[in-house]
Amino acid sequence: MPDRVSLNQRVQFGVESTSGTNVPANKLLTCFNIVMGVKPEVKTYRGTGRRFPSVQEENTEYTDIAISGSLDYQGLSYLVSGPWGGATITTPTNGINARAWAWTPPVSGAITGKTFTVEQGDSVRAHKVNYGLTTGFSYKVTRHETSCAGTAIAQQLQDAITMTSSPTAVALSPVAGKHINLYVDTTSTGLGTTLYTRAFSIDYQYGNGFGPFWPLNRANLSFGGVADLAPACMVKLLLEADAQGMGNLVHLQAGDFLYPRVDALGPVIDNTQTVTLGTQSSGTFTLTYKGQTTTTIAYNAASGAVQTALQALSTIGAGNATVAGSAGGGGTGNGHHSDDWLRRCSHHTWQLCYHADAGVLRDAARYGYQADQYHAISGRGRYLRGRV
Repeated sequence: MPDRVSLNQRVQFGVESTSGTNVPANKLLTCFNIVMGVKPEVKTYRGTGRRFPSVQEENTEYTDIAISGSLDYQGLSYLVSGPWGGATITTPTNGINARAWAWTPPVSGAITGKTFTVEQGDSVRAHKVNYGLTTGFSYKVTRHETSCAGTAIAQQLQDAITMTSSPTAVALSPVAGKHINLYVDTTSTGLGTTLYTRAFSIDYQYGNGFGPFWPLNRANLSFGGVADLAPACMVKLLLEADAQGMGNLVHLQAGDFLYPRVDALGPVIDNTQTVTLGTQSSGTFTLTYKGQTTTTIAYNAASGAVQTALQALSTIGAGNATVAGSAGGGGTGNGHHSDDWLRRCSHHTWQLCYHADAGVLRDAARYGYQADQYHAISGRGRYLRGRV
């Protein structure tokens, strides 16, 4: 039998509807490395007059999970949805594939973290856990490297399982150092105003979100649930000791609150543009995208003809653009304009929405936006975006 090699281990996640109840792990995540460790509590018994224990009993068992990898726009949502709970998910204005995920962890009250069935293995051997819950996460970014980590707990490890077949791969969407800006402001309403131009390192940590509890119930082979704990939070910045950087010393000495935002702006995912020819009675036009130009398009072409011409470009590709609108009418704006607006338009208008940048991020979706001081990830409909 071949050996089980670390390089070949796949990691698959499935979102549980009921915490601890198994579901197919139908998402393949390639942005994380995970290490599962069995955490038993063994009670030993030494008989009277004996030097050494002669009986032992395993009393509790759960799984400890260490997560590491590159900071990733899509992967980070799996880490955040544990300690901060479920997100509010909306579609940004003119968005097609983008989703805005907003987390608002409460100052007080319970947090219901999202739990996962997690499978790991290969064709040689595999194991899985239920009730996989992230209890903390962290990230560190410099201009040259971005990384993230997480801690999680789960119920008893189940060995020699068959992994869920044909999982959907979650596309890698790495956050690069060049994507990131740091803002620090003195009020939450001014968040995102003051750009720090000499920041060299950002280290964010959020830990100790949950802990397992163990009721007296022999039906529970592992922990029976989790309890909210007081989290440990920290942001550490490495700044140049110039006027801006040293200005924070005054705030420290005065006990001021500061509101940092880490804003990451990534590749285009939904790129909506409007083409208006004005009032025309004849002629043709062309469209150019990323250096490629369409064949000639009639001045009064239907939206389908414009869409076909765009998708023929190698920089867009089949299925990676939609066109709405009509000759002599108004652009529908993906349904965002009223019928009255459409009736009043008399010029030729098309609205073009590129589903991805160069056709490589069609499945890129689910980024969150959170104003105020909370950590979040965001996308404004056109770009992958991450914010703290």
